[in-house]
Amino acid sequence: NFLRGNFALFGEAFRFPFTKFSLLFAFNYTILFSFGLILLIKLFVKLFKKEIIIKGLLASFFVLIFYSAYPAFKGGFLFDSLRLDIPEEYSQAIDFFNQQNENTRIAIFPQPNFWSWRFYRWGQRGSGFLWQGVKQPMLSRAFDPWSNKNENYYWEISYALYSENQELFEKVLEKYQINWLLIDSSLINPSSPKTLYLDESREMFSNSDKISLNQKIGKIEIYQVHLETPIKDFIFLVQDMSQVGPEYNWSNYDFAYLENGNYLSGTNGDFYPFRSLFNGHEQKDLEFEIENKEDHFIFKKTVPGQFQNRQIIIPEEREELAWIDPEDLSQIDYFNPEINFDGEAIRIFIPKIGGYLSAEINPADNPDVQSPLNCNQFGEGEINNEIVAEGSKQLLRLNSINANNCSASFWLPDLSHQYAYLIAVENRHLGGKNLLFWLENLNSRRADLEIYLPKNSELTTSYIIQPPMESDGIGYTLHFDNVSIGKDKTVNDLGEISVNLIPYNFLTKIKLVDKQKKNGEQKLITPLNVSHPNPSFYRIETNSGLNQTLVLSQAFHPGWQAYEVKQKTPSLLTPILGKRIEKHVLINNWANGWELDSQKKINIVFLPQYLQYLGLIIMPLAIFLLFLKRKP
Repeated sequence: NFLRGNFALFGEAFRFPFTKFSLLFAFNYTILFSFGLILLIKLFVKLFKKEIIIKGLLASFFVLIFYSAYPAFKGGFLFDSLRLDIPEEYSQAIDFFNQQNENTRIAIFPQPNFWSWRFYRWGQRGSGFLWQGVKQPMLSRAFDPWSNKNENYYWEISYALYSENQELFEKVLEKYQINWLLIDSSLINPSSPKTLYLDESREMFSNSDKISLNQKIGKIEIYQVHLETPIKDFIFLVQDMSQVGPEYNWSNYDFAYLENGNYLSGTNGDFYPFRSLFNGHEQKDLEFEIENKEDHFIFKKTVPGQFQNRQIIIPEEREELAWIDPEDLSQIDYFNPEINFDGEAIRIFIPKIGGYLSAEINPADNPDVQSPLNCNQFGEGEINNEIVAEGSKQLLRLNSINANNCSASFWLPDLSHQYAYLIAVENRHLGGKNLLFWLENLNSRRADLEIYLPKNSELTTSYIIQPPMESDGIGYTLHFDNVSIGKDKTVNDLGEISVNLIPYNFLTKIKLVDKQKKNGEQKLITPLNVSHPNPSFYRIETNSGLNQTLVLSQAFHPGWQAYEVKQKTPSLLTPILGKRIEKHVLINNWANGWELDSQKKINIVFLPQYLQYLGLIIMPLAIFLLFLKRKP
């Protein structure tokens, strides 16, 4: 428990200790039980001289073992009251996909939140089951957290869908080469049904020329995506691919892909200093700096050496505030922020604009939140709020024991969703869990953001960016939950909160370019032949030429390696008999790529898979050694 609570590696590996230790327990129990039987047999041989009695006792043991285990063969591992009959429509959907190309990709909708737990109208709940019946990979939240490259898909597709951005949605499908979209109307979200966005999803699909309804099976709708990328079994080639920097860890909006198409995440090419304004994770994951001045914010990005001393391209951004009266907002200041680029760092000075599209909140002065409120439905617990002084400031102190003190909630009904906002929050962590912040979208009734504020004992300002959402939406609520589990007391201080407009699209479009370098026109090419007999191996034949990049549309991992082969090399011997292609590159900030010269036949293997092959070789050897006769 100490290791789980203090080290993330152990906390993740042993989320459910029983499932890990029960296997070790069963393994050791089996060995010790076998030794126990051997001792009993020896005892029987000494006590009973008649062979028939010894055989009878042994037979009785086997009968008793089988009898005690018999419920397992009748499904006794599952509680009868939890048994469910899966509706027939799922079998029909599985049959449909099993008749399609298995080297295609399926995205499941709805995806109302980032939790992988799903609830169905017919009673099932869990992390899903449909992917157990189909051969195609399914984009599911049950799997993508194990790779940030894969997890970014969820953030990107979710943002595109809930911001109702048709163009962005289609581009995400292209970026991740998604061939099928599946809407399951049996899925529910008990806490907020509106977050399912089923009607909005259907409307977006029907409005797209790239998406067509293929099958409707009961409550399951299957749409086919007609990709522009000439992909074959997750493989395609690109000639004269653009280069884009920097690489990012987390993002929900890849403007570089919208502008360039497929790109190489390289050390040259165009540099987008604020290409990722995403902060759905921890504050330390922010890929830029923010300074809070009296009348403006400064967004700062340090430029790596290879991108310095380039020409800065400023986007023309004028239309987004066109309907607002200039007397209410300074449109000129807002969309013409001062920009300073000294060759080493770029700074954007964004003025603070007041009015009804902003907010200044001091929780200690707000009588509506000073009365404690417990949102824990399963325990009464203890909660209370205090006003404490910090120099000239007053802070709201939230206290909880076995409860969720959710009294700090601020309703902002006038904030239009078509704009982006910078939310600045002062807080201090004093004990227990750190403060949970989530931003409720009053249109979709969904948590657009949900993050824990820093676990810092000093008063700290956190910066949270809410990007533009649906154009006709209005209203957000800021929620701060002080959660305590068990007897551990949770104490957090909440200080001043501000909400200000920021030019999100303007920031993401700024780029540094090398005017001396001109890219050729990008061309997508289908390989001559692709063989993909198992998940860890590809054999490709190409007519590779100058400036071509081979792309494997799977999450980037150094274990994927490509080899040039001169003859039909067995897949297991590829790393020995083939010549490794050195230039393994990151494509579209998520996929694998290799820069080619004149290779014609290429094998791609996933090297960690060889550990399994080694295990399969050792296994019969180990069994053979067990049967060797040993001296007593």
